[in-house]
Amino acid sequence: MAQNKYRKKFNVIGPNDIKALRKKWNLTQKQLANVIGWSLLTIALYEVGEIPTKSNNRLLKVL
Repeated sequence: MAQNKYRKKFNVIGPNDIKALRKKWNLTQKQLANVIGWSLLTIALYEVGEIPTKSNNRLLKVL
């Protein structure tokens, strides 16, 4: 899959990693969105495979 190659090449966090972060902190998508100041739609899109922006990827990597 092209997205997987891109994720590996540019060290982009994946949907399962984002879901794992939420589960680790026992947060819903809406709660995570509120904590980091993003929309619920943004979190939902990233969790179904949308590639995060560079700045959003950096933030997700440090959580």
